[in-house]
Amino acid sequence: MEFEIDFRANYFLVTTSGVAKAERFGELLNGIFKHENWKPGGSFITDHSDLDVSLLTLDDVKQIALVARERRSKFGVAKHAVVAPRDLTFGLSRMWSAYVGDETEVVSAIFRSLEEAVEWVSV
Repeated sequence: MEFEIDFRANYFLVTTSGVAKAERFGELLNGIFKHENWKPGGSFITDHSDLDVSLLTLDDVKQIALVARERRSKFGVAKHAVVAPRDLTFGLSRMWSAYVGDETEVVSAIFRSLEEAVEWVSV
């Protein structure tokens, strides 16, 4: 699994590709939070349009959610949008969202297109 982190005017865009690996999601979040432009309360979009999630298991989704809960609350994320245009990616993202649960500090949403995600994060 590869990922690229780009800072935009008011959010980070993380583009993922290759075959999804649960352990790489922690590295992805660490990369954002170590970025020179990161500030607590910032927002980001993870675009999984080019990510192959077909090998992820239920335990992998739970592990990714645990990592997200720990790091997002610690670093004060305001909004997090997930782009998941394919049905399997969208479904697994919904499962992930359920495992992350309700966090008052973080608002997450899942979108089918990057344009929708950018519009939501930018409001």
